[in-house]
Amino acid sequence: MSIAVAKSSRLAACLILPALLFGASEQSRPGPGAGSAHSGTIGQARKEAPKEAFGFQVGEERRYTLGPERVLTPGETVLWTMRLESLEGDPTDFRATFILDHESLRYARNGNILNPDERSENRSRVELVVNQHGFPLRVTFNRDRDGSQVSYSHEEVELTYEENKYLVKNPLAMGIREFNLRVRASDFADPTVPRGVYLSPSINPGLLTIIYRTLFESGIEKIEYLELRPTRLARRESTYRSPFGRDSSSPNRTRELGREEYKIGDFLTIDVGSVRRDAIQLEDPRVDGYSYVEPDGTVLKIDTRVRDRDAWIRMLHPWEY
Repeated sequence: MSIAVAKSSRLAACLILPALLFGASEQSRPGPGAGSAHSGTIGQARKEAPKEAFGFQVGEERRYTLGPERVLTPGETVLWTMRLESLEGDPTDFRATFILDHESLRYARNGNILNPDERSENRSRVELVVNQHGFPLRVTFNRDRDGSQVSYSHEEVELTYEENKYLVKNPLAMGIREFNLRVRASDFADPTVPRGVYLSPSINPGLLTIIYRTLFESGIEKIEYLELRPTRLARRESTYRSPFGRDSSSPNRTRELGREEYKIGDFLTIDVGSVRRDAIQLEDPRVDGYSYVEPDGTVLKIDTRVRDRDAWIRMLHPWEY
């Protein structure tokens, strides 16, 4: 992996405000015994409970929608929400639980021809527990699909990280089994900490915040990581027999745990609905465009494509709920 340490003036400018917002890095924090002259006599002070995780306060919720209107047919809706449900531990070693919801109502199409009599409704929920590095320690995924082409389907899976690998529980398939996909140590992933693995932002755009915060707090210009994609494991028994390819005992690592990267772009001002917001541009090689985040880590907008048209996913303002 090639991680470039921040040297350019563009990166330096992008790092000034996040540094002020995030505070001192761990390297600059006083170590045990530093600070008060009385620390040795009164014992070790109790660590302060964390007040936020990756820019989220406990109970805070962010919502995202798909647009512009021309990429959707009247009556179609797409909505993502991300909420910090709970936070336990201390600022340097915590467990954050996020609830990720997605709802969409879309009409069936044959090419460019819309069929208003056929529509599909998708609802999914993910409960995600991460450590202070954003590493997924537990992922519970549930999805329901209801439509005319697929009368009804339900998918669910639970992944729990233990001893450098994920254990998979799929009640619709073969029960509890070992997910034979170890998180191997590399320049960007350390399974012993653990760090360097993130849940795929394709599940929810707000997840980009976790990756962004890690990038800036590390003071680097480019981040490479392993991306966990649990939706490929949430299958019925009929399709779960070989979720990893030809040999179900040998996972396809490019599908379930793929290597991805983000790189810092420019600092600019963009339109987010009717509001102008300052944003930092992130280059994502998977999309034909960019992702835009606020200096504090809030995901504002993501370029995407829908039905061969330029589109975006953007944050909704509270008055738009």
